[in-house]
Amino acid sequence: KELEKPKESKQSKESEKPKESKQPEHPKQPEKTKESNTYTIVDVEGDGSCFYRAIYVSLKNQNNIMKFIKCLHQRSGLKETIKENDFVNWVRENLGNKTLSGKDNDISKNTYNYLKTLQPEDYKQYITETWNLPILKQNKPKTQKEFKTIISDYIKDNSQYANQYDTELLKSFCGDTIKFKISNNLPKTDYEFDKDTVYLLRI
Repeated sequence: KELEKPKESKQSKESEKPKESKQPEHPKQPEKTKESNTYTIVDVEGDGSCFYRAIYVSLKNQNNIMKFIKCLHQRSGLKETIKENDFVNWVRENLGNKTLSGKDNDISKNTYNYLKTLQPEDYKQYITETWNLPILKQNKPKTQKEFKTIISDYIKDNSQYANQYDTELLKSFCGDTIKFKISNNLPKTDYEFDKDTVYLLRI
């Protein structure tokens, strides 16, 4: 889920692209940067927070960390120089709290209402593919509060891998201020990278 955007220079375009790992048995350590003529691929640590680490790398490359943070919290007290681990912890905690309080642009509410409409087999498949949490697979949450509590705890847990839910949650807050583009393949060398966009490569 991770890839990054080019910086402009007089002679060429350059972009950084963090690569995100799916859930490995052993955390993948960051590798050296790989470069092409037009962009750079950056591997991030393959732990449960690799999605958020990749976002940090891309934002840092564009000097957009505070622009992103202000989408979530106008008066965070944070600075552009925030370190990667602090950024990851802050974002996951902030999103978890917004989910629990229901201040998440109705993402949790709409998801809960959708889950209620699913038949048992479809429900189990959805949960397995999204969160794979035993507590959710065993029984449907009886209330929105119960569902929000479970998802909030999941988001806050740095060992849990992000999924489409996290992506939609971030998109709901960032809108067109910071956009997200996730791909399974590397772009062509003549690809035109957009401004204020986080490019992530899913591996």
